[in-house]
Amino acid sequence: MKKKRKIFYARYYRHLKVDLWKVFVFTLLFTAPILLICFIFMDDASRFVCNLGIKILADIFPGLPFNIDVTDFSIISKLYYIDLPVFYPSKYQIYGNIVVSVLIMLISMKKIWKGSPLTIYFFLNGTIHLVNSLYFLFATYDFPVKAVTYSKLYMQQEAGIITIFLLLMGLCTAFVGNRNYLAKIMASLAVLIYSIVFGMTRYILFLYILTKYSILYVSLMYFTIGPILDFVYFVMIYAAFINHMIKIFDSTQERDLWEWS
Repeated sequence: MKKKRKIFYARYYRHLKVDLWKVFVFTLLFTAPILLICFIFMDDASRFVCNLGIKILADIFPGLPFNIDVTDFSIISKLYYIDLPVFYPSKYQIYGNIVVSVLIMLISMKKIWKGSPLTIYFFLNGTIHLVNSLYFLFATYDFPVKAVTYSKLYMQQEAGIITIFLLLMGLCTAFVGNRNYLAKIMASLAVLIYSIVFGMTRYILFLYILTKYSILYVSLMYFTIGPILDFVYFVMIYAAFINHMIKIFDSTQERDLWEWS
C-alpha cells in the first residue's frame, strides 16, 4: 500500500497572509474611485431608469400620469424617481388575498414540508401578506405608504445597496491574498452590473404591479423579492470569487502561500 508522504492540514486552520499596505493601495486605487464614480453618475443613472420606466409604463397604461421627481442622495448627486398614482384594492381582492395567504401558511405547516428553508420562507411571507391584507380590510385608505412613496423609497434603497455592496466587495476581496487583482476587480464589477440590471428591471416590474393590481402588494414585494434577494446575489458572487481564489491557491505553484495556525 502506497503511503502518503505529505498530509495537508484541515482547512479550518488555514489562512492567507495579508499585506495591509497592498490592501490599502487596492482600496485607494480601485474601491474608492469606483464609489466616487457611482456618486457622481447616480443622478444620470436614476434619470435613465425613470425615463425608461415611464416609456414602458406609459405604453402599457396610456392616459395615466407618470412623472419624474427628484430628491437628494448625497452632497454631489441627486436621485430621480417616478411619481405615479396610487390604486387601492377592492374588497373582493382583499378577501381573495386573505384566503390565499392562509392556504400558503397551512400548506407550509404540513409535516412533509415542515422545517425546510423554502417552506419557512413561504410561511413568513404568507404571514406578512395576511397581516397586510387584514390592515387593508379594515383601513383601506389609511395605509401610510403610497405608490410614489414606495417608488422613492425603492430608488433610495437601491442606491444605498449598490454603494454599500461595492464597498463591502472591495474590502472583502482585498483581504483575500496578495495577488490576482483582476479577479477582485471583476467581482466588484459583477456586483455593480448585476445590481444595476436587476435593480432596474425589478423597479419597473414593481411599479407595473402597483399600477395594475393596487398598493396591496407593496409589503409582499418588499419582503419577498426586495432587499433579501440583493444579499443573495451578493453572497453568490462573493462565493464564486472565493471558490476561484481557493482553486488558485490550492494549485501546486501557489500552495506554499497558505499559512497554518
